[in-house]
Amino acid sequence: MNQDKIKTNTIIEDVIKDALEVLKGKIQENKINVIVDFRTAHECFSHPNELQQVFLAILNNAIDMLVAKEITSPNIKIEISKDKKNITINISDNAGGIDEECLDKIFEPYYSTKHKAQGTGLGLYISKVIVEDSLGGKLSVKNNLSGACFSIILKFRLGDNKR
Repeated sequence: MNQDKIKTNTIIEDVIKDALEVLKGKIQENKINVIVDFRTAHECFSHPNELQQVFLAILNNAIDMLVAKEITSPNIKIEISKDKKNITINISDNAGGIDEECLDKIFEPYYSTKHKAQGTGLGLYISKVIVEDSLGGKLSVKNNLSGACFSIILKFRLGDNKR
């Protein structure tokens, strides 16, 4: 059986830390301040490798936008909260947000706001498929006061490790 397709009880903060480690050089090179609050561990029944792919796509896009728009004090903020049923992961940046006409198309396959040499337009599409089809959650985006905010909502349910 493919190890990537086995759901396990997954600590979300660990998956985010791994994604940030992959992007560490790019974050440091561009002097991006990443703000995380990991006081509590949040666990869900998930595919950790697929979840990491989602975080990498969202974080990579945020970094690219902060760099492209030459933001003077670039920030990425990662917040995790939970209620009785769900865990919500919000990843926001201060890159000024996504153009309103692009917001509805951002998760469509091959849609990209980047130059063709910089992206295929598949990262967010694949992320949405992973979150919604594979993980049974929801992925959405909205603009806030300073930039874009991607929200990932996952069911707060620990599995019994049966496949």
